[in-house]
Amino acid sequence: MHAVKRVGAEFYCSGSTLEIPFPSLEILLFDKMLEWEEWSFSYDVDFRGLFPCLRELTICNCPKLVSVPLLRLLSLLKLEIENCDEVVLTSFTQLPSLSRLKIKNISGITHLQTEFTNGLVSLEDLELWNCVALVTLWQNGITPENLSRCKRLAILHCPLLVQLLEEDQRLPCNLERLEVCFCENLERLPFGLESHTSLKKVDVFKCPKLVFLPGPSPVHAYTSFRSIC
Repeated sequence: MHAVKRVGAEFYCSGSTLEIPFPSLEILLFDKMLEWEEWSFSYDVDFRGLFPCLRELTICNCPKLVSVPLLRLLSLLKLEIENCDEVVLTSFTQLPSLSRLKIKNISGITHLQTEFTNGLVSLEDLELWNCVALVTLWQNGITPENLSRCKRLAILHCPLLVQLLEEDQRLPCNLERLEVCFCENLERLPFGLESHTSLKKVDVFKCPKLVFLPGPSPVHAYTSFRSIC
């Protein structure tokens, strides 16, 4: 698979356009396809009907993949994207069932696009690893309202991250656990963190430039608040 450059209709089309490709597939992994450049669908295939039972999708170590169709995976629960171009991430348009998202080694993203996160209405666990261009989570004063179910947010090894949110932004309302580790340029945690009533655990580790670290308020005490900067 190392030499594959294109995944097209031959991958999922059996010859009859009336059949749904991979009707029972639940787990799909693409890994170490170092020359893969294009993922496309036949005009005769309705990509909205592809992988109707897919629950887990992982795309790892496909650095040349830059042509990806808009993907609508209604049953997907877990998505992991690692060491790929940012276009792979932005190709997912509707993931209404997704509960866990892991983004690792995506060097091009400076923030999460609202157009992408607005479709994550069921997301409970969001993890970002080693996104070296990430400066903040969201820009333009917008916090995606649809992330209200998110319970865990973890950001690790993002060296350019200065702040998680802008001053007028807030964390997801039901967030229970926040982890920020090895973010060398992080200067502050979000305003209002100390009064976030659902937050149970906060871990801040190896963030040496942190100058604003809110503590528990009289009306809310964290179950766990650990800071090792």
